[in-house]
Amino acid sequence: MRWPHWLCEPDNLTPCPLRIMGTLAIIGYHGLLAFMLGHQHAALTMADLGTYLDHMSIAGGSFGAAIGAKSLMKADAK
Repeated sequence: MRWPHWLCEPDNLTPCPLRIMGTLAIIGYHGLLAFMLGHQHAALTMADLGTYLDHMSIAGGSFGAAIGAKSLMKADAK
């Protein structure tokens, strides 16, 4: 199976579980956010935008650090 380059290890053949998990977490977050806004008709305020930006910063930083740590540990194993 051919995987997109941004979901793979540097060899572009092996899927990276951390990148897949991060992508699914962010897609799930946006899906629940769309449900909240579309189905429950929740009001969107500037405070909610700040919370959203905070959550996306935390998610991006966490998964970026996890991928970086995984890459460093894999390089040390060789």
